[in-house]
Amino acid sequence: MLIDRNHVSKVVSRLMGRGFRIEAVEPYCITMVCGGCIVDLYVYSTMSGVIYLDAEELMRHAEYTSFNDLEMPALKTYAEALMTIAHAVYKERIYTLNGCITVKVWLSEKTLKLAENFIT
Repeated sequence: MLIDRNHVSKVVSRLMGRGFRIEAVEPYCITMVCGGCIVDLYVYSTMSGVIYLDAEELMRHAEYTSFNDLEMPALKTYAEALMTIAHAVYKERIYTLNGCITVKVWLSEKTLKLAENFIT
């Protein structure tokens, strides 16, 4: 989950209130766990500490949604498709079935235009 860096403590606190615990802390990511649910809270899209997408630009393409009864901003579908592609290419270096379905369903002209913004 990509979150605004100014909201980290608020998000962590709210998730802890729902039973999540911190499993790992990295420079740009906190991993939290509750039962079988794992949530990675990213403030930047990174691989080995290298930022591969501008989180502030991505967050301009967010809307409010609900997760575990908490209202929070989440990427709009076209931006999530771009994030899924970048995550597969840069971080995981694999293209999972979940990623394939996400991109197939959510890829749009808006995704491609947003991708061009990151290239230029």
